[in-house]
Amino acid sequence: MLAKFWLKPIALASSTRFSSKELRKLELLVIDNKDTFLEAWNEHFSR
Repeated sequence: MLAKFWLKPIALASSTRFSSKELRKLELLVIDNKDTFLEAWNEHFSR
């Protein structure tokens, strides 16, 4: 199973084998954790 989300703006980029209900739950998790994800991304790639 795979789900890829863009963060700016938040949008589903691609997914495999998740139901629409599961994708909605994942999207809410991404929304709730957007700042944490962006901070980790920026920290990783600023090295």
